[in-house]
Amino acid sequence: LLVQGGVYGARIRVELNQKQENTLMMWIRSGKTEQRLALRARTSLLASESLCLHNFAEKTGLNWQSCLKWRKRFLGQSPDGLKDKQGRGRLKKYHQMNG
Repeated sequence: LLVQGGVYGARIRVELNQKQENTLMMWIRSGKTEQRLALRARTSLLASESLCLHNFAEKTGLNWQSCLKWRKRFLGQSPDGLKDKQGRGRLKKYHQMNG
């Protein structure tokens, strides 16, 4: 992990091992990967290029806060941190049918 610059312009380089890089590339190239997961994988690959958050945002189309969030999740949990957490989204409602 390499840090340079201020908060918004901080350049943090994330070093990926071969397994992590292969997993991210597989998600990006696969036609069956959810687009949001592929975008998060691309963001993590960009993190290995030592870009500032402003450049992340330009290259991904995300805002800098989202880029920061996914970079932190990747650093803390590796590629599995990019997947949606359990329990997110609207709860399913089941109605008992009479009859």
